Amino acid sequence: MPLRFFRLPHLAALALLYPWLVPAPALASGGVSCNGKSVAAEITASAGVEHGWGAAVSDPAAQITLNDKEVPEDLRATPLALTLVHHWIFGDDVKLHFIREGLQGKAVRVVEAVIETRNVPDAAELRGTFTIHVFDMDPPHDAEGGRVLEFKGEASCLME
Repeated sequence: MPLRFFRLPHLAALALLYPWLVPAPALASGGVSCNGKSVAAEITASAGVEHGWGAAVSDPAAQITLNDKEVPEDLRATPLALTLVHHWIFGDDVKLHFIREGLQGKAVRVVEAVIETRNVPDAAELRGTFTIHVFDMDPPHDAEGGRVLEFKGEASCLME
């Protein structure tokens, strides 16, 4: 007798109600914005993020400004829009890794920027560091294997 209850119309109704009967994982979206500054370098970065496992990142963008005469003129103000190659945004940790490669005449140039921050107790923002590398293979430096300029400083991020 109990099997008579589970006929096709009842199973169809149960199938339609199933998504509302089973709890779904909570999903949220927001944004992250970071900035960092040192004597010779400045960086800002932002992205839209979804929170949780497999969190997607949308519209990543960054801008670096380098105030060092060793940096080629065309790289002193470099936009890094859509060059995010790695991100880690989970819990209280944020890591953003941008790389921009380019060919300027006969010179191969790469700009790499990494921002790493963590939660600090009693702070409103995540705090950490940034590192910017400029790889320059200009013809004067290509015989030496190129040169690498490194800039470091303190960074902070805000999460929504």
